[in-house]
Amino acid sequence: MDPFPNLIHTKRRFDLATDNFSEADYFYQAVRENLIERIGELALTPKNIIDLGCGLGESSLNLSQLFPSSNITAIDRSEEMIALAKKINRNSKISFSRHDLENWTPEQNVDLIFSNLALSWSHPEKIFKNLFKSLNENGLLIVTLFGEENLKEIRNAWAQIDNYIHVHPALAADDLVRLLSDLHFQDIVIDQDKFKIEFSSIEKLFKDLGNSGGRNCSNGRNKGLTSISRWARFIKNLTKNGPPQGLEVTTHCIYIIAKKSHRPKPKTERKIDYISVDSIVNQLTK
Repeated sequence: MDPFPNLIHTKRRFDLATDNFSEADYFYQAVRENLIERIGELALTPKNIIDLGCGLGESSLNLSQLFPSSNITAIDRSEEMIALAKKINRNSKISFSRHDLENWTPEQNVDLIFSNLALSWSHPEKIFKNLFKSLNENGLLIVTLFGEENLKEIRNAWAQIDNYIHVHPALAADDLVRLLSDLHFQDIVIDQDKFKIEFSSIEKLFKDLGNSGGRNCSNGRNKGLTSISRWARFIKNLTKNGPPQGLEVTTHCIYIIAKKSHRPKPKTERKIDYISVDSIVNQLTK
């Protein structure tokens, strides 16, 4: 069973989510603000920046405020998202364009690639390999992805009913470090955050997931209709026979900062330590 998102279905989901996206992107916003704050502590002077999976352009605007002399190319797979982003953002330093994230490469390599949670809808090895090629020497990859515990309550509730994929699988932090290291990224820094979000009802939970583009797009999803009885069993498992009000759901994100460098790696194997992103200034600005 193919666990990865269907790219056509993913694009369609985000196209449909465009009009109401800003009302339901509070988790994207919280993660974005955390990451932007940490980037602001770095002594960076990137000439060219890519915002990959830019959505409505909030991250691009934040990056432009941090680096006012930088040229920013904002890319998204959704035509609707890009069309609205162009209307609400008039910054001359930001150019918006629609492309498939997995296959697009810039005309010239860049100093910084930024992405906030958008890569979670891509094949990780393919996308990171492409991004490595797109960076200048000593260029930085600064991204967030959903972690393996994201929406675990929904995943566990469905796991008691069938074997379909109901929540996109995600790589664990140590697997991401191994993947990036194999692709020759260096100075890899990982941090993680887990949040509990409380929803007033089941309807509110799935409405916000839909409006944020976060519905299931996996190739391994159940492509048929869900019967009333199966949905009732799911709700029972999800709420644990309790009231559906005040339902808490876990959101899990992973922050990654990595550098493209062709300097020789140490010949002796070193254990990769997990370092708080709060220490990235000492790690990356030497």
